[in-house]
Amino acid sequence: IQTHRGCPFLCTFCHTADKYYNKMRFQSAELFRKDMEALGKRFANRDEVKLYIANTNMSMFKEDFDIAYVIKETYEKYGWPKFIDVNSGKNTDPLMKMVDIINIRPAIALQTLTESVLDTIKRKNIGLERFVNFQKKVQKKTGVVSQTELIMCLPGETKDSFIITIKKVLDSGIKHIVIYTLMKLKGTPIDSIESVKRYKYDVRHRIVPGQFSMIDGKLVTDTEEVIVATNTLSFKEYLDLRLITLTITIFITAQEFEPFIKLIEERKALISDWLFSLHKACLSDSRLDLLYKGFLKETKGELFPSRESILEYYSDKENYKKLLNGSDGANLVNKYHTESLSFYFDDLLEVVKDVTKKFINNDCMIDEVAKYTKSRNIIRTLESGVKAS
Repeated sequence: IQTHRGCPFLCTFCHTADKYYNKMRFQSAELFRKDMEALGKRFANRDEVKLYIANTNMSMFKEDFDIAYVIKETYEKYGWPKFIDVNSGKNTDPLMKMVDIINIRPAIALQTLTESVLDTIKRKNIGLERFVNFQKKVQKKTGVVSQTELIMCLPGETKDSFIITIKKVLDSGIKHIVIYTLMKLKGTPIDSIESVKRYKYDVRHRIVPGQFSMIDGKLVTDTEEVIVATNTLSFKEYLDLRLITLTITIFITAQEFEPFIKLIEERKALISDWLFSLHKACLSDSRLDLLYKGFLKETKGELFPSRESILEYYSDKENYKKLLNGSDGANLVNKYHTESLSFYFDDLLEVVKDVTKKFINNDCMIDEVAKYTKSRNIIRTLESGVKAS
């Protein structure tokens, strides 16, 4: 659903960056109530059906709260929607009020903490301390883990400056970190000829995960333009950051290794030091070669010089089979996180144990935490259940 259009901000990477979109337009609560009545009847008590609110800054406007009360009424009447995805605003006070009304998982995106880059992309973040305090309040109130989003390859960003952002976010206690590659959206300031020339973007094309079909023998697919290098960040550095993203997903965002995170936090060690030590250990561990090298190979392989080259390559029947069987065209971070659980969990656990022992002088406690963590391996538990039956 989308109940408001427009955005008062001018972030240069966003599709609403033009001043044309500054004027807000709102759907009436009464018209929206009719939509929700129909949806409520259709999806009554179906927890697996999420409601996605595509507003740019939900909770920022008075009209958003009128909509929220309609959603609450629908839930009380039909038991739906139980789960809601939302693009939330950055103003923490009204956002907290919105949490009181409907079951949303607010995520205030940071994108970067590099001040010069924020100036370049015409974006203002709330202060990191205020951001962290808000996330702690939300987690205490709802039990939902704190989260944020970052974007790599923004104009003026370097590998070192982006790693500083990553470390600050890790040490802030945020538990769910999503790192995106910068998209070159049509019509945005990022897409302008001036911006492309000034920052020397290396633009590649890739398939949007899952967005493809063969209709009457013709390939139909959704592709995106992504920026994988600039005049301040090389393609090799982009690949390095992608590998770091995988490590963060495996050990932080996905939470299979959360007991070790809590152990590090209790001992007042920096999560960032621990995570980057893990990353270095993973890259040098031969047991994880196929995991990390496979991810790196596919990260390179998903990038094409043009949309036309994608259409030409996957119009071939044999290549199209790669999309159908999932070997191509997938979200690579999600794919390789799944592989890490399915095939490398024990190896990763050994790496975590060894690295954590360098931060905490209590081998016995670490071994006990490892035993507990191993018992939480969902994939292993499912496999054991299948064998037993």
